[in-house]
Amino acid sequence: MISNPYAQKHLEKIVTRPELYSDLYVILGGLERNSISYSIKILEQKLSKLNYSKSLISRAKLVGIELLDNIYKHQEEKSTLNPYFEISLNEDELRFTSANCVSKQAYDFLSKKLAEYSKLTIPELKKEYINQLRDGKLDRKGNAGVGLFSILQRSAQNVEYKLDKVKNGEYYFNFIVKIANVQKN
Repeated sequence: MISNPYAQKHLEKIVTRPELYSDLYVILGGLERNSISYSIKILEQKLSKLNYSKSLISRAKLVGIELLDNIYKHQEEKSTLNPYFEISLNEDELRFTSANCVSKQAYDFLSKKLAEYSKLTIPELKKEYINQLRDGKLDRKGNAGVGLFSILQRSAQNVEYKLDKVKNGEYYFNFIVKIANVQKN
């Protein structure tokens, strides 16, 4: 039995989805830098072996790195709910699902920014991304705030997200990113 009810529910959905997935990769539990590197290598090797384009592989690696890095950096340390990360592949899409507990401050930031960014067109998003990089502002954790931009751009804004309150000051952030129309070489 999985102790994290959000992960349990998600994993049950995976096995009952009507679409068929040729490959599935799941991490449930705490992340370390080594597990991030290892996960990205597995993704790259699998997509290369399946003969996907270098362009898609690069986009997928960058999205995977951003999602895993966000879990690693922003996981609420005192949370009893383990984070999870999933990559699934079928004929139509490459799907990433990441989820972890975040603080009230992160909840406020994510709610505001995702609502704001989802209204932008791809060219507007790219312009904002460049402005953010040019301004070079870092928060107290050393983040430039470009991770969400990167994910949204590389997925053509094909994302879904949900923030559930776990308890006072703690929220579970579930983020699904899809790279559609996966084409092989």
